[in-house]
Amino acid sequence: MFADFGMENGVPVIRVSAARNGFTNMLLATLAHEMCHLRQEMIGDRGHHTAKFRRMAARVCAVHGFDPKTF
Repeated sequence: MFADFGMENGVPVIRVSAARNGFTNMLLATLAHEMCHLRQEMIGDRGHHTAKFRRMAARVCAVHGFDPKTF
């Protein structure tokens, strides 16, 4: 696992693995992925990688040049 997103006492928390994110480009892609999960939480989409998540991820990947297959 590169990172995870969750809510702790009503506060959004993204935890990142230093061991798995050794390069800046991987760290940025990982954070962007978890920020998509944060957005899901904000709009009430409670699934994991739902259709809404995949559409959002596709837009993020297109704008930032991340590989959608590994995102």
